[in-house]
Order: sequence, then C-alpha cells, then structure tokens
Amino acid sequence: MDSFLLEYRDPLFGILIFLILVFIVSFFSYWWAYYKKREEESSLSRFFQKFEESADKEIVEIEKKKDTKRAFYLLAKAFEKSGDFEKAIAVYLNLSKMEDDFKNRHDILKKLAIVYFKAGFLEKARKIFLESLRIYPRDKEALNYLTLIYEKLQDYKKANEVLESLEELMDVNNQKIYFNILDTVKNQKDTQTLLEIYKNFPNHHRLILEYLFRVNPKTAWKIVKENDFKDIIDILWKLDKKDVDMDIVSKNSFLRELYSAKEYFDFKKRSSIFELDVLLNLKENIADLDFEYVCKDCKNIFPIPFSRCPNCLSIDSLKVELILTKRKVDEKSLSFQ
Repeated sequence: MDSFLLEYRDPLFGILIFLILVFIVSFFSYWWAYYKKREEESSLSRFFQKFEESADKEIVEIEKKKDTKRAFYLLAKAFEKSGDFEKAIAVYLNLSKMEDDFKNRHDILKKLAIVYFKAGFLEKARKIFLESLRIYPRDKEALNYLTLIYEKLQDYKKANEVLESLEELMDVNNQKIYFNILDTVKNQKDTQTLLEIYKNFPNHHRLILEYLFRVNPKTAWKIVKENDFKDIIDILWKLDKKDVDMDIVSKNSFLRELYSAKEYFDFKKRSSIFELDVLLNLKENIADLDFEYVCKDCKNIFPIPFSRCPNCLSIDSLKVELILTKRKVDEKSLSFQ
C-alpha cells in the first residue's frame, strides 16, 4: 500500500494521467466536431434538394454529363445577352475549334455572325452570313439578317436583291415597301412615290409623314389624314410655327388643343389628354412636352423614334407616349449681370 501511494505521488505519474485526460478530451472533441460538420453538410444538401425541381434542367444536365461544349455555349449566350460582345465572340471562336460536327459548326458560324451584327461589325457579319448562305442558300434567318445589314449600310438595292431570294420562303411585301420608302427618302426622289405608298399602304404613314413634314410641310399638311394626327404628335409638336397650317388646325379639335398647349395659338383652355391639359392650365411656364417611344411588339421603350425596333427588329411598330418635363431655359435669353 505504501509503495502504491509513493507511485501515485510520483510527478511523472501525474503528468501521465494529465496527458491521458488531454488525449481523451481532444479525441472526443475532434470526433464531435467532425460529426457536427458532417451533420451540417448533410442538412445543407437536404436544403438544396428542395430547390432542385425548380432549377434549370439544362444547367443540371451539363454538370452531370460534364458537357464542356454546352457550358461554353451558354457562357457565350450570357455574354451576348449582357452586351459583352467581345467575350461572346471569343467563346464562339473557341467553340468552333472544339466542334467536329459540320452542322453544329455551321450553327456556331451563324451565331458568331449575329454577335458581330449586334456589336456593329457589319462587314464581318455580312461576310459570315454570305459564307453561311453559300452552304445553306435557303436559310431564312441568315437572309433576314443580311437584309438588316444592307439596311444599316443604306444599300437598299442589295437589300431588295436579298428579299427576292427570301420571297420564296416568306411574305416580304411589307419589307419591300419599307425599303422603297427608305430608298426614296435617301435619294430624295420624286415625292409622288411616297404619296402613292401613303395612299395605298397606310401602315407606313409615320415614316413618310416624318420625311414630308421635314422637307415639304405644305405637301404634308395637304395629304395627312386626321386619323394619323395622334400617331405623329411628336412630329407635329416639334414643327416651327411658320410650318403649321392654321386653317387645318382651326378645324380640328385635337390640333387646337396641341398648339394651344404649345402656345402657338389660343384656341383651347382644356384638353382630354392629361399632359396637354396640364400644360394648358399651368400658371407658370415651367413645363414642356417630351416623348418616349414604345415598340408595340416587344414593349421596349426608347428615348428616340425608330422605323425598325432596335430590339425585336419589327417594322412600323412604334407607339408615341407623352411625358411632361421641366422646361429648358433658353440660354440665349439670359443676360449676364
């Protein structure tokens, strides 16, 4: 018994017991922490599984199949959608090297041309689409984009040549009339062509009237139809007073309201159009009328007018919306003191 007590009082024995206790505590602490970590990871995985049903299946499949090409394709589309065209072009070029299938390479070529078109590299886009059409001459999408390129280059003769090929695949009469108007306006040909189009194809009225009110207001006032006044309210609003036909204005209620709000005449004190009514009843001359332009097809809004929607590329889909703005101070009228 005495010998045991002596060993117990031995300092080395105490240190050994202490180390054993430290090891036991450390061992259980480590395994407890490991267990808790695994439990948290499992809990997080179960939480994510709740959202898998609503996840994009295409992305999930890419991860499962390790489809690198598809991943690059989606990356290029993301860059294209965000407007980072340089990166989109770089990705498509890399994809073209990775792809072995001829048809897929052709599709990538066409997508590359579309990105070049959106980025404003029209000549590069034109060359690629021509190469694409050499392989597949009846590609409707490529033919459509080629007409858009020639439109932007203002080469309406070439655009019409492309339409002749496209005519076998779809109805292009509306586009032919549209390019005829643009060609007439560009070359300032006899306005009789425009008058005939305005008479027979009224859906192109805005493009024609915009040109006529700019170059020949008297002719424009003679031919403009009452039903078109509201569609060209921004054009009428921006006319100089000397170009306004007072006889026609005095006979039309809408025009009397418009030009009274403009302060050209004093015909009206009220208007059924809210923005005009505000201008007519303001005690101080602090507001002005401005406009924004909505595409009736894709519903996008633009600050400047268009004949072809910059977003969905549809023709004659513009709708004018009125907005009230603070009147700009005429700097020429200010005097320095």
